[in-house]
Amino acid sequence: IKFFLYTLAGSVLLLVAILVLYFQGGHTFDILVLSRQTYPLALQTWLFLGFFAACAVKGP
Repeated sequence: IKFFLYTLAGSVLLLVAILVLYFQGGHTFDILVLSRQTYPLALQTWLFLGFFAACAVKGP
């Protein structure tokens, strides 16, 4: 049951980070458009932590 909860938490973090990136990046998933955007440092930090935590949980 712990494995399921950790995996679920990682998936939710990843989904939230992706949705925040979508809404802050001009409503697109186009990587070229997203790379041209400027994001505040605080948002960059939270997005990094969200992606990192999700990948760290789902990695092992």
